Amino acid sequence: MQKTRIPSFTVPLNGEKYVDPDNPCQRPRYGLNTGMRCDLRGRRVDTLGGMSDQPACHCLLCEEHDVEPDDVDLRTMRDVRERGWTVVMIPEDEEGPGWAFTVGLWHTFRSPETAMFGLRVEVLRDCLDTLAGAVAAGHPLSAGQRRHDVIRDYPVAVREVDRSWYRSLFGLALHFYQRPPLPFMEVVWPDARGHFPWEREAAPGLAERQPALWVPKDDHAPGYWSKLP
Repeated sequence: MQKTRIPSFTVPLNGEKYVDPDNPCQRPRYGLNTGMRCDLRGRRVDTLGGMSDQPACHCLLCEEHDVEPDDVDLRTMRDVRERGWTVVMIPEDEEGPGWAFTVGLWHTFRSPETAMFGLRVEVLRDCLDTLAGAVAAGHPLSAGQRRHDVIRDYPVAVREVDRSWYRSLFGLALHFYQRPPLPFMEVVWPDARGHFPWEREAAPGLAERQPALWVPKDDHAPGYWSKLP
């Protein structure tokens, strides 16, 4: 896979600076934020939610399901109940880039869940935590936004995820919510000059690190992401 230069990002949440690592993360594939075990593509092996006029939530916290909670479920439920959300991380490996996604924003705030791709998973986690904190503070998330409250000195673009990607990328979220609705947004970061993957001036390789999840999976450009089961 072609390497691309990734900018040095400072995440506003804690001010700690991260630089693109060229070495793949060697950690096992766990949901590192909460100890959630996933398979090789982030799928599970094996109420603050809103008012009466809000869309329904059918998650493990809101409704009884024919599911015997295991340690993964209990950790997820605890974190969402106590904090409002959690972040699941799938580290980069020799096959391709890593990614991270939230679980709990829909339950707690009736906000779309979020996902980011192609950076160190610790950076992605901090970015998604920062964005979730903004949502909690009353700054809602919607498709088409250019936001400046996620990565210092760089905008991010928000795109709605086509449901055809859910099973390949967000299996743990599907398990937690059990059934729709479950909206997801992809948060896309730019190159060092501020160009996004779909722009002609973007750095080579940037698009390979971040899938275009607003495009149905069957119509996506061939590559690592489209080959995910």
